[in-house]
Amino acid sequence: MYFERRNRVVGLCLLSMLAVGTFCQAAETEADLLAKLKSNDTSFRDKTAACKRLAVVGTEKTVPVLAGLLDDDKLSHYARYGLEPIPSDEVDKVLLAALETVQGRHLIGVIQSLGNRGKASAIEAIAKKLDDADREVAKAAAHCLGRLGTTAASGILSKRMSGEFAPAGLVCAKQLARQGQADAAIALLLKVFRQEDAAEYVRLAAMLHTTKLQGDKGTKLLAEALSSDDKSLLNMGLRTARLIDPVAASRVASEVLKSSKPAKAALLITLLGDLGQATSLATVVGVAQSSDEQSRVAALEAIASLGGADQVALLLDAAADKSETVAATAMETLVALPGDDIDRVVLEMVKDEQRKDTAIQVVGRRRITAAVPMLVKMLENSGDVDLILALGETVSLDDLDLLGKRLGNESAEIREAAGKALHAACYRMTDRAATVAKLVSYFDGASEETTRVVMDELRHVGGSEALAAVAASASGDDELRRDFSTQALGQWLDTSAAAVLLKLAQDEGETKYGIRGIRGYIRLARQFSMPAGERVKMCRTALKTAKRTEDKMLVLKVLERYPSVGTLKVAVEAAADAELQKAASATAKTVGRKVKGHRPAVKALLAKLPKS
Repeated sequence: MYFERRNRVVGLCLLSMLAVGTFCQAAETEADLLAKLKSNDTSFRDKTAACKRLAVVGTEKTVPVLAGLLDDDKLSHYARYGLEPIPSDEVDKVLLAALETVQGRHLIGVIQSLGNRGKASAIEAIAKKLDDADREVAKAAAHCLGRLGTTAASGILSKRMSGEFAPAGLVCAKQLARQGQADAAIALLLKVFRQEDAAEYVRLAAMLHTTKLQGDKGTKLLAEALSSDDKSLLNMGLRTARLIDPVAASRVASEVLKSSKPAKAALLITLLGDLGQATSLATVVGVAQSSDEQSRVAALEAIASLGGADQVALLLDAAADKSETVAATAMETLVALPGDDIDRVVLEMVKDEQRKDTAIQVVGRRRITAAVPMLVKMLENSGDVDLILALGETVSLDDLDLLGKRLGNESAEIREAAGKALHAACYRMTDRAATVAKLVSYFDGASEETTRVVMDELRHVGGSEALAAVAASASGDDELRRDFSTQALGQWLDTSAAAVLLKLAQDEGETKYGIRGIRGYIRLARQFSMPAGERVKMCRTALKTAKRTEDKMLVLKVLERYPSVGTLKVAVEAAADAELQKAASATAKTVGRKVKGHRPAVKALLAKLPKS
């Protein structure tokens, strides 16, 4: 073991010497290196290099020299580095002797070195340090025993088990398991697991390893944890179950579930859903039909991963439950269940008078396009809102008129549903130009509300075709369309409307349409990302175009929001306007304070401000 390690160190050192061109060090003998360590004239750097080199070439002659450095504040670590790979019993002797002579971090280091050496003969001496007043030393000793991993070390740790030594017990048990001593490992792991003051992650690891090592017998421990009323223990059981064989874990969870109270039952049902074993489905379905809401909700969620077409009817009934939580959960599960077979069953359920309404909602949520002919036929004889909303999620562009013609319905409820459905449908359409053409066709003879809805939908569709259509309405003769189109332009969702808004402001002046135009233009400069130069240009243009002082003040706010030499220049220019002088000067000073890295340019611009 140690010769192998030494050979690896030799190889690494040779590679290192090749990399840095220090072939001359290879010629240094053990005697040369020891002389360096003994000399008071040798630098700290050279002494550490000598220790590292002795890890490769050192013999028993090296041992006493490095041993003398074990309590050196600066060189102790390097001395141990040099000692550890030397294949001599003398190393073990000096390290064991150092257990009684060094203290603090140096003692911890010596204990670690004994662990690295892997000598079982050190166990008795190390065990004495478990009582050290320095608890860091005691924990290092425990960890060293764990690394040594013998039955003797295991016995000591088992007798002295405590919260602080539990991690060492875990290490020791893993070592025993690697050596094929499963029974000894399990005994120690159980000791760690039962140690209630140990860190939860340590107990969890002990439980997990115990369960894996015990195989089928390990499920008894899992059942104990899942049955516990202790939250910490229950949590460990739930986490362990997700990390072992899911078949065994599901079997245990299902059995424990039979005698569990509702709160715990909900956790176990969620666990069964996460484990994803089909054998758990019957249990989950049974709970989904129970009276306890908490457990029922968990079961409905679990069906999303365990269930299939056979559970659609159950879920539809639950989706109509008087409990909003139960109903919402069932609906989400219906939407989440994968597969065309689910769609087919849902379509069949549309024909079921008792489940029809809920099934129609599911059709929309799942976007089952095959249902459109059936829904259209049903719509001929009904103004059902759910039908309209479902069509919004399923119709193609060719059937968009089914929604458009209902925007002017006498019923406010139908009109509202048609508007929502139209928005959902347009969101799905891939042919933007054709969608815009459809929407524009609804303007003919449209009511005020229809005009508002369609104009707003054009704003959401966006793109050059929609912008052109809205711009045409803004400059047309129809006053109703002009009103809603200018509102839509003022709330456009990207900067493509800038030119249209600017022209509107220039053409309409201080009319309400002109005000909407300039304010929409300023809004684009304020809210949207764009190159700094483009924003500066828009602000300058807005100041020249705006007729009212209050609109110009909005531009100054934009300049403050985006401080730069460019926006500062615009603010200084604006200060030449007598009406804006005071406000623009204040803006310029504010921007000037915020601009970084251009102080000469800033000072020069601020000097141009009118004297107050």
